[in-house]
Amino acid sequence: MNEKKFPLTKEETLRLIERYPTPFHLYDEAKIRANFRRLRETFAWAPSFREHFAVKALPNPRIVQLLHEDGAGTDCSSIPELIISAAAGVKGEEIMLTSNDTPYEEFQKAIELGAVINLDDLSHLDYMAKHAGLPNLLCFPLQPRQPRRGQRHHRQARRGQSMGSRVSRCLRAIAVPLRWA
Repeated sequence: MNEKKFPLTKEETLRLIERYPTPFHLYDEAKIRANFRRLRETFAWAPSFREHFAVKALPNPRIVQLLHEDGAGTDCSSIPELIISAAAGVKGEEIMLTSNDTPYEEFQKAIELGAVINLDDLSHLDYMAKHAGLPNLLCFPLQPRQPRRGQRHHRQARRGQSMGSRVSRCLRAIAVPLRWA
């Protein structure tokens, strides 16, 4: 396991405090890049794999930019996150919009940027098509199959939680863009 060690001495920290108003955030770029590269190496067996950084976890344009420099895309859930992604140099299908109860302006911004739209709730498809148009690429998360009797360790959504759609619903959803084409 990695040893977690603060990268500055006490004296270096005090000099930073004198120079910059507090509070401030201090990030270790080398450590962030090393951790991301280790993640990417874990998935080297899948050459088309792309990690999409959840911008809501840390909406800092410089962090988004450095992760993008190392190959990450972004996963956004709002217009500000889409704007941060674009400002950090993330483009087109490197950006993914995954949101719930999405206003049409968010769909429009994602389409304008060429982002992939990930619809957890297929009931939003007609709304998006009518009010914002359709993106070049849509994703429909699939709901895990029901476990067989006696099968263990199967993740199930609780009532009201989203865990994708059943395959049959996804297949029906594919026809919606054809209606709006």
